[in-house]
Amino acid sequence: MSTSYFQRQLTTSRLPSGLVSRISRFSTSRKLLASGRAPQVKKLERERKREADQYEFLRNPPPRETSSIPTIVKIPKAILVDAQLAGVLSVSPPEALNIINEFDGMRLRSGSPKDLCLKYNIDPWVLTQLAKVLLVTQLEANFMTVQGLLLAATELEDPGATLMLIQWDLKTRREGPRPAFTKKAFELLEKLVQSENPAAVFLQGKLYEREGKNKLALKMYVKSTEISTGAYSGVKALPITLGDAWKAIGRLRMQGKDLVGAKDALKKAAIDHDDPSAYLDLATKMTDPSTDEYEEYLLKAAISGKAEAFGELGAHFFKKLQKSGAFSQKTSHSIHTDSNKRITIRPQKGLLKDQDEWELWSNAFEWLSLASESKIASCQIYYAIICRALQKPNVGLEWLDEASQSSKLATTIARLKETWFSNELDLNNFNLDEIVQKKTN
Repeated sequence: MSTSYFQRQLTTSRLPSGLVSRISRFSTSRKLLASGRAPQVKKLERERKREADQYEFLRNPPPRETSSIPTIVKIPKAILVDAQLAGVLSVSPPEALNIINEFDGMRLRSGSPKDLCLKYNIDPWVLTQLAKVLLVTQLEANFMTVQGLLLAATELEDPGATLMLIQWDLKTRREGPRPAFTKKAFELLEKLVQSENPAAVFLQGKLYEREGKNKLALKMYVKSTEISTGAYSGVKALPITLGDAWKAIGRLRMQGKDLVGAKDALKKAAIDHDDPSAYLDLATKMTDPSTDEYEEYLLKAAISGKAEAFGELGAHFFKKLQKSGAFSQKTSHSIHTDSNKRITIRPQKGLLKDQDEWELWSNAFEWLSLASESKIASCQIYYAIICRALQKPNVGLEWLDEASQSSKLATTIARLKETWFSNELDLNNFNLDEIVQKKTN
């Protein structure tokens, strides 16, 4: 199997090297091992490795230059090769092109999807695979072919195509009558729910939730976790995991004011299924910021690439700096630009007397840097203030200009600029949350 792209793209490589060791302390696997649950760790790792390549292909397709291929639809050959190597496509790239060409040409001449499957000796779910790969191209010209492949596979009763159409409907239609082309898919969904297909049960829960039937939705979400053995097997087109189901349970329990039940569900999604957004929700919605758990959950979300977690951590350490009174006195820490134009923070010269104080500056700077690069305006303001405090006011001013693109913060930024180079600016008592809240009210 190709490892050049389809390996899990953990964000560790983006993080400053000094942070990696701190993050590793909060590894889920280490916690499970420490508690004597080593078999569960190995099982989780095997499941995630097996699913990672296919899910990565769907969620983050590799950047490729379009090559000229004699086919009706436009699809780079490299994507077909990568899809086959990742296990997403079970036919060779040349055969895939022939099937797509013939299927697309069926609009102009007689023939049926069933005959096509018989000719190439393929199962209907191969049509679903091809639809999925075409979606990765993100080309509007391929939309009709994708839809046609899914409808054809649904008519041939492929569960993957059926549920892919249902998921499509959930993403694109909020209300109103169901499109005629999804009629068959909804009929098959009922059969799949009755046969206890866990992904079908989960999507039925989403349909109920969209209709405002939250009690029925919660019942479906819980049921989907009870009948699943670890992954939603048999649905090769959908990147749905048990973590998604537990997050949905947590969300609805939260809405129903069952905070204990919500936290339990989010913990299952986060700790048992290593879901980054569940870690983020656990921290921001369920955990006191003054606890070690708060930082632990945010770090787990951050290492998986959640930009919101970068921002939450950066703001968290910024406020800790304020509380320590760090902005009241001149610091001898400094920031430098390396040969790659990357800004880094360095401790004061000589012996580092206060390790805790340095950790606060380092953490605040590094996480706010990542959040600022992720275009989070509030963190760009915090980052600008950090730069100013580290004797780089002009660098900070550039980040204020970047943050000013957010209309909600434009007035606040204008006021900051007025006193940016003076001693009148009280950074220890600067409260952006309070300013934003006043504007909202």
